[in-house]
Amino acid sequence: MELFSVMAGRSPHTFSIGGVRFEAAPVTLMEYGEYLALPENRIDLLSEWLADKLKRRLSGTKTDPAVITPEWVLEEVPKPTVAVLTHILLNGEMPGENTKATGNP
Repeated sequence: MELFSVMAGRSPHTFSIGGVRFEAAPVTLMEYGEYLALPENRIDLLSEWLADKLKRRLSGTKTDPAVITPEWVLEEVPKPTVAVLTHILLNGEMPGENTKATGNP
């Protein structure tokens, strides 16, 4: 069962995009399946997926989740940084830190 708790775990790490703080929690198995189903080279669909996952990972902020839209993602996340953001969500860790998120108790 560790696979389920690690992939749907929590993370002590946070990151900011456009002044909004998010938890670096890894995606669930279902969210990972959604990611795998995305067609390649469709930044519009990827930005929609990212916006949905970011809304669920708002951390200690008063930001209205409705602000986090695919358009907001495209404006706030430069294209080269999309791969980094995707890595954070898929792995629950900041690139290069090698610190996995912990599972739910």
